[in-house]
Amino acid sequence: MFRGILKKVMAVLIAVILILVITQLQDLASNRVFASGDLPNANGANGSESKPYIINEESDFSWVSSNKNSYFLQTADINLTGSWTPIGDNSTPFKGTYNGNGYKISNLTINDGSLSYAAMFGYTNSATIKNVVLSDVNISGGQNVNQAYVAGIVGVNGSASVIERCQIIGTSTITGATNDNTGGIAGANGATIRYCKNTASIQSGNYDSGSAPSTGGIAGMNYGTVEDCFNTGTVAAGDTGTVGGIVGFGY
Repeated sequence: MFRGILKKVMAVLIAVILILVITQLQDLASNRVFASGDLPNANGANGSESKPYIINEESDFSWVSSNKNSYFLQTADINLTGSWTPIGDNSTPFKGTYNGNGYKISNLTINDGSLSYAAMFGYTNSATIKNVVLSDVNISGGQNVNQAYVAGIVGVNGSASVIERCQIIGTSTITGATNDNTGGIAGANGATIRYCKNTASIQSGNYDSGSAPSTGGIAGMNYGTVEDCFNTGTVAAGDTGTVGGIVGFGY
């Protein structure tokens, strides 16, 4: 009788172990590591919330530019080598979700005076940008535009958009020109920024006409919500305009 009970117990244990092994294999299959060289839509990724496009190298960002309503997940540190083209503008804003997943994007560089929105994402609307870490950025813009929006993460964070848990670190500088709204995280925020950090040096130019420039460690101009953010970078502006450690101007 005892042997019969022991056999039943062993059979149950073996069945449980097999179920656990099969479940683990299924989890590994659904969360497989994407290798460098894989396209963002490899292994069934389709840009949906459950199967986001995978970003793990510089060339993958063309998918972000071409699929502005999709979901993206970064799975590796990425070192940029060329000049960056901002993703989205006021006519074709980014409306998707980009999850940097805590991985770094290094050496994002913009030096284009013709840009009205100079940042990783130029303009967002109903978007979510989260867990992005920018290191050693060098961004300047707006030299040939009256009142551009210059920042690290988003030029203009538009209606219903959220920027959360994003950071600007390393030896980073963000420089606006005359009349520009300049910030570490956003040039202008019309929605929500939360749990973000900036260590970049922020500098904007003088005022000559139109609206005065605003310069802030997190957002240059704020007409939305900024919460639980901090800035340790220097913030400086020209002879006229509003300046703040977190927000340059808010209403």
